[in-house]
Amino acid sequence: MEQELLALLDGFPGLIEMDFRNGRPAWDQDRPVELDPQKNTVRLNRHTDMPARGWYSGDDHTHARLMSSEDGEKLLTMARAADIHVCNVLEMGDWMRSFYPQRGFGKEFRVSSGNYWIVPGIEDPRSLLGHAIGLNLTSRVRDLSRHLLNDWWGGGIHKQGGLYGHTHVGQKACLVEREMADLLGARCAQVRL
Repeated sequence: MEQELLALLDGFPGLIEMDFRNGRPAWDQDRPVELDPQKNTVRLNRHTDMPARGWYSGDDHTHARLMSSEDGEKLLTMARAADIHVCNVLEMGDWMRSFYPQRGFGKEFRVSSGNYWIVPGIEDPRSLLGHAIGLNLTSRVRDLSRHLLNDWWGGGIHKQGGLYGHTHVGQKACLVEREMADLLGARCAQVRL
């Protein structure tokens, strides 16, 4: 990806206007930049230093393979570029197979550099109506004979001390929001690192 970007920038040397954005704590910046693909680093000015206040940015829903140290370094590079301090990289499964394999789960399989972390997790079970995710796991949770039994998946994730949740439930299909409330005891939580 980096090589492709450098090749693209090679075709546009000189002074160009660029718009830089990176989330709410950063000021949007429009400024001219002299492009030299081998040298340019753009640092965004922040109006609030959230990590200094104990708050770190995170992404709970990244799809990527994490099977090698090289994969880990690439993911860390992208996380630092996007200023994502905790990047949950999810193995994604359906009723037949899984995609974006992880080399393992638990602390020994996390990748870190400074205050940036890549943490393996799962996106399973999946259906046309959305899916569940499991974060902060110590081992893989997967049993195809129980593929759409959300209580089994949630229970397996919670037994590990993991965080279980649903995504894409806006359509309220199959009453998944009711299942989630029953499963979690109608509790909500704010996670602070």
